[in-house]
Amino acid sequence: MSLELLSGVTVPVAFPLVTPKEFSHYHYERLMNVLAQAKIPVAFINGFTGQTYDMDNKTRLSVMYTASTLFAPSRERNPGMKFIVGVNGDTDAEFRENIALAHQLKYDGIVVQPSRMDVGGDVVKFMKGVESELPIILYSCSGTAKGGEVITPDTITELSYIDNVVGVKVSEDFETHVELCGRRTHPEFYFSMGNAYSIFDLAERSRDVVANKTVGVVSGPANVFPKAWVKMWDLIQITALDSNPDLGQDMAGQYTFQKNFLYEFKNQHESIPDRVDMVSFINYLLTKKGIFSEPSVLDSNKNVAFEQEPYLNRAYDVLSSK
Repeated sequence: MSLELLSGVTVPVAFPLVTPKEFSHYHYERLMNVLAQAKIPVAFINGFTGQTYDMDNKTRLSVMYTASTLFAPSRERNPGMKFIVGVNGDTDAEFRENIALAHQLKYDGIVVQPSRMDVGGDVVKFMKGVESELPIILYSCSGTAKGGEVITPDTITELSYIDNVVGVKVSEDFETHVELCGRRTHPEFYFSMGNAYSIFDLAERSRDVVANKTVGVVSGPANVFPKAWVKMWDLIQITALDSNPDLGQDMAGQYTFQKNFLYEFKNQHESIPDRVDMVSFINYLLTKKGIFSEPSVLDSNKNVAFEQEPYLNRAYDVLSSK
């Protein structure tokens, strides 16, 4: 089970927000249907680019409930699809409440970002005190950590031997973390790349970085083009680009095509003046695709500026033409 919770493409499912404290259940279901049909292996609930931390806990609980009602229909389209959920709250009481609800709703695993909690200066002691029968995936990301802290390789090694701690999502310095602690971690502890575009490093430079430890990638952009991300991950597994001299031209061509397409998404995002944050960019594209409704282009902090809309429309047109 632990391997399955981190394998392949994990999508932190986007929020169709109506207000910062309210989201559209109907449009959330529409997106989940798209992800299931694309054969996404793992849906990460309450994990979309840190956006969950801008919501109150009542909204987080509502998202957890709504997602749980979609387990069965999603698995009809995509048997074996897993659902993991971020359980961080603004207080320790909310954290415990979220863990309890994850058990009640029968999620497959929970995701914990210790750097968002008051751990009393001892992450290992704190995690040993987390009561969970569900598998626990750690989340290390300076962008959403209080104080910009990440989990160090030495600490990851210690945490890997705690019961039910099965893996870690690392957003920064991924290769360094795996190289420094991968072989020292528990044999059934795995790593997932938190930066979606790290998959090309895996394909072209470092497939053998601690063999069999790097098993997946977390991709926010996969909300918009899930089939392309699943296809890319499958190509990477099949081609073994750095070790297969007999790779056929057709397979190599498919890889190049998919890579160029996925990088175009990144290029279009970076081309927008006063760049729109990734949350709003993804929600805007989902709205243009007809999956979300108009209010969903807003994140909980700011609106898309009027003068940016022509660039966003151009981005959508370019990506849709690929």
